[in-house]
Amino acid sequence: MWEAVKGWEPIGTESNPFTGVYDGDGKTISNLYINRKATTPSGAYFSDGEDNIGLFGLVQEGTTADAAIYNLGIINPVVSGRRATGSLVGKVLVSSVATTGS
Repeated sequence: MWEAVKGWEPIGTESNPFTGVYDGDGKTISNLYINRKATTPSGAYFSDGEDNIGLFGLVQEGTTADAAIYNLGIINPVVSGRRATGSLVGKVLVSSVATTGS
């Protein structure tokens, strides 16, 4: 889902994490844009902005299978959020992680 100011809506949230398998089929996503940045400081933390920001916001192991994302590249991303922010995945709750590529 796309929104003009905020850009891409991350797949997987705290209330509905991504628990499946995503095969990108060797494709590359160029110029991914996600804008959930924090703008209002409140003490040591920002009071606004969003957490768990990335193409996939929150990835978590499911009850019957491991979550997996593979065969996917991202080039020239512009991604901003408050906490747990990354281009591919914002937050991962799994017991084993492996990455390849550069």
